[in-house]
Amino acid sequence: MLVVAIFKLLSKLRKKKHDGIISHNRHWMNLMNTAITYGEWSYAAGMLHSDKGLDEAQHYDEAYVQGKLRELQLRRSEGTIEEILFSLRADLFRHLGNMCNPHLHRYRREVPAAIRDYIKEVGNHLQAVYEMDVEEFSLEEKLTFMTETRQRLGRTALVFSGHVALGTFHSSVFRTLVEHQLLPSVVVGSNLGAIVASIATTRTSSELQHFFDDPSVPMDFYEKLSTVYVAAYRLRTHDAKPYEIEKLQDSMQELLGDLTFEEAFDLSGRILGISLPACPISHLPAQFLNYLASPHVVIWSAVAVSCVPPTGLLHRPELMIKDRFDRIVPYIPPTKVTSLEARNETSLETQIAFQQVRELFNVNHFIVSQASPYIAPWLHFKETTEERSPLISKLVNMMEMEVRHRCAQVLDMGIRLRGLTSVCAQMWEGDINIVLPITFSQVKLQLHKNDDPSPDDLRKAAMAGRRCTWAKLSAIQASCSIEFKLDEYINELQRRER
Repeated sequence: MLVVAIFKLLSKLRKKKHDGIISHNRHWMNLMNTAITYGEWSYAAGMLHSDKGLDEAQHYDEAYVQGKLRELQLRRSEGTIEEILFSLRADLFRHLGNMCNPHLHRYRREVPAAIRDYIKEVGNHLQAVYEMDVEEFSLEEKLTFMTETRQRLGRTALVFSGHVALGTFHSSVFRTLVEHQLLPSVVVGSNLGAIVASIATTRTSSELQHFFDDPSVPMDFYEKLSTVYVAAYRLRTHDAKPYEIEKLQDSMQELLGDLTFEEAFDLSGRILGISLPACPISHLPAQFLNYLASPHVVIWSAVAVSCVPPTGLLHRPELMIKDRFDRIVPYIPPTKVTSLEARNETSLETQIAFQQVRELFNVNHFIVSQASPYIAPWLHFKETTEERSPLISKLVNMMEMEVRHRCAQVLDMGIRLRGLTSVCAQMWEGDINIVLPITFSQVKLQLHKNDDPSPDDLRKAAMAGRRCTWAKLSAIQASCSIEFKLDEYINELQRRER
């Protein structure tokens, strides 16, 4: 009897302790979900990580990363320049030791120490190459080495996808990445995402910082942006009017000027990609516009075309280009397709954009800002199952792969997909996903498409964008810091070479 009583007492104490830990963790999670500033969020995340006592060893190979770190340190301190160059070209991997594992960076406010030290040491190697005597290693050789090293590592693209109603979510994702100096050099958008992508790539880094840091910047800019969002949203409603296309075009022209894709790249050093849907009525194929494929297309016109749905309810506006005399003239597409081909391409607009950006710009890593009311709940469900049950997570992934495979087969048969089946056929998640939390007000917006989003809806979406991006900063730093350092040195070497 005494043994049974002691066992029951221990069980109660263990359950009480477990319930206390859960309650404590829930407290820090609530603080993270309601934080107004990054300082508040960071403090709550640090306390949660401390209380949970997360085991980092099961998510990445810490010993392997530390071994590579020591090897790099030894080569830099004792080796020749040839050994430094060899180690950078031979051993540079984005996912070294599984250090980009999303499970590792969940609830983290900073990168694990071993990964942070490794990234810093690679940066020291790149700096040593950059600062090498010109007589020993010329500017041209340095630039070639850095460019080839980046080619091997691959590039990151930031993709804005989904929900024309709540563009402030994408704006906040963009703003947060700028504030933490983590904005990739390739930015892609479609529909309302094209608006945010165009703003991100038509200003220099210092100008972007100025927009968000300097209180003297007039609020007129943000008012114009809100006007653009509302105009773009109304184009997707059932009672959209033709004059709203002109309103969107005028607003975008006021924000961006008459910059072309090529001029934007020369100005900011960032690559803009805008995905245009196929238009069955005009027999126009889906297009992925960028400074290589369409250098002279005027950006504001491309954004307007991307925001107009290919339903035929509204006449698709013309793309405009800047000719060699700097005149803005209509763009005549080189090819047209049949109505059937255009309808099928409409189902794969996002898929085409992912494929094109991979091929043209050596992108092998995607950060996706996802605000689609159809996709976001599924991504949240997948993330929850990954955290709670690895077995269920694998079953969910198998089910998703099967559905996508069947949708792809339907497309191969030439049958047009609509609605959710069209969504299932496309690529809509990346290596790092920043996903809009779905609320009742957003579902209501989707059901009542003729209602404009209220100021409160826009404010909540903006704050959600901040918090969701804060939660991914550790993963982005681990995945992209070396790439961004390479970009920095390549840009500087190109400037010195001119």
